[in-house]
Amino acid sequence: MSSSAEALHVIGPECIDGMRRLRTIAECLFHGRMTPVGVVRAVEAWTAARRALAAVPKKSRQAHGHLIEYAPELICWQACRGLPLRTLHDARSSYPWDRVIEDEPPRWTMRAAGELIARYEAARPGRRSYKAEAPELDLWLRLTAANFR
Repeated sequence: MSSSAEALHVIGPECIDGMRRLRTIAECLFHGRMTPVGVVRAVEAWTAARRALAAVPKKSRQAHGHLIEYAPELICWQACRGLPLRTLHDARSSYPWDRVIEDEPPRWTMRAAGELIARYEAARPGRRSYKAEAPELDLWLRLTAANFR
């Protein structure tokens, strides 16, 4: 192929749209203010939240508590939102990141799990097909909405 116009014609409009969407997603995830220290902090907080969630007793994973088993990413994401994200990538921040990441995730994770499980029960009462339903994006959006009803 001698030109990028020929390459785009061969690729097709569906692929071009897909590449544009991926670029937009990447721009949201990886921004100009991102630093290695911020990435390390985020990964450490996420790992601590996952560890705390893994320690939840099996008896808490019954009924709507299946959310722990089938949607752990949702719970950990909600727990990590308690971090001061504006200073996450600031290496000179006075925020005690090391102490907070070491001490706080279990408390945040248990609180997030309790709140999300209660919201799940309120949103979809009764016996459910938890395995199929818990990972649904629509449910996640509803459970994390600020004006949850």
